[in-house]
Amino acid sequence: MAERGPGDEASASEQDLLAEEVLFVILSVALLVVCSVVAWQLAQLYRLLLQERSVRQFRPRAGLGLPAADLQSLLAEPAPDASECCVCLQEIEESTPSLRLQCCSHIYHHSCIVEWLRVVASCPMCRQHVGSQSEAADVGP
Repeated sequence: MAERGPGDEASASEQDLLAEEVLFVILSVALLVVCSVVAWQLAQLYRLLLQERSVRQFRPRAGLGLPAADLQSLLAEPAPDASECCVCLQEIEESTPSLRLQCCSHIYHHSCIVEWLRVVASCPMCRQHVGSQSEAADVGP
């Protein structure tokens, strides 16, 4: 076997140090990539939550809902039979204030459908347009 001199030990030590530095750089880059991906995913999740929150806030938007005068003219009636309100997903018990839409005959809790129609002038079930009282009078026989 060949004898090792003091220069060989220094060379091996430098190679070990170089290998550790390369490993450190590779791990640092990998950690940076992982952190970037996590940050990107969190940003996407935040955008999605903002969209979800804006949908859930259920606030009126100009021109999409029924006018306030038409909303006030919607009179509550007692529910004829037990069914489910698809706005709040609760059962409509008999004799609770409800409203049957003239355009499609779907029935809802009165308070639920009034809030819905304030935002969107269509049936939540079939998306049929719910016209104002003046439109209904114009279409009459």
